[in-house]
Amino acid sequence: MNNSDMSEHEWSVIQPLLPDKSRGVKRVDDRRIINGILYRLSTGSPWRSMPECYGPRTTVYNRFARWKKAGIWDAIFEAIRGQHKHNLLMIDSTTANVHHSGASVKKSSVERCMGRSRGGLTTKIHMSCDEHGLPLQIHLTAGSCHDAPYAS
Repeated sequence: MNNSDMSEHEWSVIQPLLPDKSRGVKRVDDRRIINGILYRLSTGSPWRSMPECYGPRTTVYNRFARWKKAGIWDAIFEAIRGQHKHNLLMIDSTTANVHHSGASVKKSSVERCMGRSRGGLTTKIHMSCDEHGLPLQIHLTAGSCHDAPYAS
């Protein structure tokens, strides 16, 4: 077990939120995949450098990307956040300029999280943390948005 592997309690919170559809081929265990994703995110290593103990790296990446698109990660973070009692909640934000290549992206049905201000196109990252500085929630908005609506 690595430092990034989930505990039994964490797994009991996450497991009911995961999709259980099989696509014909025997699935690699979801817990093993999530441990691989946590390993990759905690070490910052590229996907191609992932240890084989977590399963095929393409499977780990594909499941990460598919669950991101389906909103599974949002549900997981919401469930984990609901398991903890917080004595203190802190929120802060930072504004980042949009790269010039992002300015030409066509507006789609999904909000672009870009807003025009004196500095040009900007995006704001709002993050709330617990008393230990551990992130609880992250929101991306247009650069001109205020923090208050996202302090939940």
